[in-house]
Amino acid sequence: MATTITRTETLIGKAIRRQEDPRLITGSATYVDDIQMPGMHHACILRSPHGAAKIKSLDVSAAANHPGVAAVFTGKDIDKVAPVPCGASLPGLRVPPHHILAQDRVYFVGHPVAVVVATDKYIARDAVDLIEVEWEPLPAVTDPEKAIAAGAPAVHPEWPDNVAFNYHQEGGDVDKAFAEADVVVKQRITSQRLIPSPMETRGVVADYNAGDKSLTMWSSTQIPHLLRTLVSLMLGVPEHKLRVVAPEVGGGFGCKLNVYAEEALMCFVAMKIGYPVKWIESRRENFMCTIHGRGHVDYYEVAAKQDGTITGIKLKLIQDLGAYHQLLTPAIPTLSVLMMPGLYRCQNVRADIIGAFTNAVPTDAYRGAGRPEATHGIERMVDILAMELKMDPADVRMKNFIQPNEFPYQTGTGLSY
Repeated sequence: MATTITRTETLIGKAIRRQEDPRLITGSATYVDDIQMPGMHHACILRSPHGAAKIKSLDVSAAANHPGVAAVFTGKDIDKVAPVPCGASLPGLRVPPHHILAQDRVYFVGHPVAVVVATDKYIARDAVDLIEVEWEPLPAVTDPEKAIAAGAPAVHPEWPDNVAFNYHQEGGDVDKAFAEADVVVKQRITSQRLIPSPMETRGVVADYNAGDKSLTMWSSTQIPHLLRTLVSLMLGVPEHKLRVVAPEVGGGFGCKLNVYAEEALMCFVAMKIGYPVKWIESRRENFMCTIHGRGHVDYYEVAAKQDGTITGIKLKLIQDLGAYHQLLTPAIPTLSVLMMPGLYRCQNVRADIIGAFTNAVPTDAYRGAGRPEATHGIERMVDILAMELKMDPADVRMKNFIQPNEFPYQTGTGLSY
């Protein structure tokens, strides 16, 4: 006999009591760095001090022979580990191989070069200083506009320029809107690179069971399920043999919505040495090596009538991608384009994105993932239009807002409200 359940309660409009607060405010929560295991080893990573350089020679013998050091791994040791994957797909996208340790050259300050594993984190850190590297510094470029200019140093020498992709989106009749406009305002707007800097830096503990060939990883991550899928592919470990645990996460804001080289690297190390391995990112590493947010240079044009009615919007967006693509790097600026018209009625829109490789840590999702940049841009342009027309900015907004009787409404970029 079927059982009928009638739901009489709803949570809409009601406050929901938080369940996690007692353990957080009493110090009984467990973060990655709180995890301790018998035989645990600690990892420390040698990172590049250069934005671009060739590795002429790399001598790890002194570090490997240092008391307490269990192993040292370099790019030569990880040939069977697949590169860090990019989950975004755009037409003509150039995707450089993002190895978990540098091969023969480095592409940004903080690029992982070697990892030292020791019985104590202080021993590991001291041993890193014993690694001898002969560098050949190369010209680097960190400004996205300079990166796409003719004659700029090539971030990836296998390509003739630093353009990772071009993306175009258009709706309506933009040329007509601008040709018939009473006024056109233009502005260059920047959304600077920024560092997410959560209270808890990234951290990984990896433990390999040689008996049943299973691997457990604890990571301060926002995406444990996807992390398991992608790390299993990188390492060639069956997904059912890899368990990923996300304990308490001390802030993420999008920067922990990624699969990082260090996560796969610690799993690789644990499998090689047969002991649990812990790596906790320093604040300095967090600034250099965890993804950055934003990184836009936007050239806006807005066409309007004399009464303030917006008739057309054009945007040229130059995105600072960094040296590699993380999980969503190329997709983030496309979200800016999607949100470009904001809350305003305008069907005539045109956007062009140029994705620029630079010698910097990759950019990716951070608090809104491209959409706050779009809001900043269009609202700034409405203010500039109001100043040009000598109108109250509130009046310009009211004139152009999507009206209640127009919903559902599809914007010129295809977004449905």
